[in-house]
Amino acid sequence: FVEPDEKQFAKHEAHGRRRILVAGSASNFYTMIVLLPFLAVVSLVAASFVSGVLISEVTPGAPADGLLSTGDVVTSINGVSTKTSEPFIKNLQAVGANSTVLLGLSNGQEASVKLNEEGKLGIGIANYVSPANSLLYSVAAFFASVLNWSVLLSLALAIINLLPLFITDGHHLIADEVSRLFPRNPQLAKLTTKAFGAFMLLLLLLNLIPLLK
Repeated sequence: FVEPDEKQFAKHEAHGRRRILVAGSASNFYTMIVLLPFLAVVSLVAASFVSGVLISEVTPGAPADGLLSTGDVVTSINGVSTKTSEPFIKNLQAVGANSTVLLGLSNGQEASVKLNEEGKLGIGIANYVSPANSLLYSVAAFFASVLNWSVLLSLALAIINLLPLFITDGHHLIADEVSRLFPRNPQLAKLTTKAFGAFMLLLLLLNLIPLLK
């Protein structure tokens, strides 16, 4: 974060001021673009160490109760390979409620289970990684998590910094444009700029209400 000298900043023409104000958000956006390929590669590396879907929990009385056990590793659904939890869930959803699925297990056995009326088996799942690959997977997953948060934070900073929220560059951009609209009434320009900021802050607060419930 760089705070420009206000006197020198005011000497620039309008286009120059805009370039200075947008530079911070642009750098955050470019950082996100640079990190995305690295995130994709590291995520693929982490996924390559996953060799099945681990049954972490079986709900008593659920369709899978008695047919699957905690610790079982599912490797296929109806003959279709499912190495990670994402395709496992998608394949279950494609089968539909009250349908029967044939689950292939890593021990060579199979389990035929009928889904309930909600299209669920009544199990908890997680990605399974063999002990031999656990260290490599942990390292890859850690870097994938760091890169993922870096991408999200870079995008969030780029967007927030452009919003007219009193202390952001977006506020200065709006203030500059409004001042040009009302060159003879600086007081009105200030009030209009503050109104923009208050309105945007209100919108953000309204969007936070569902998260508080």
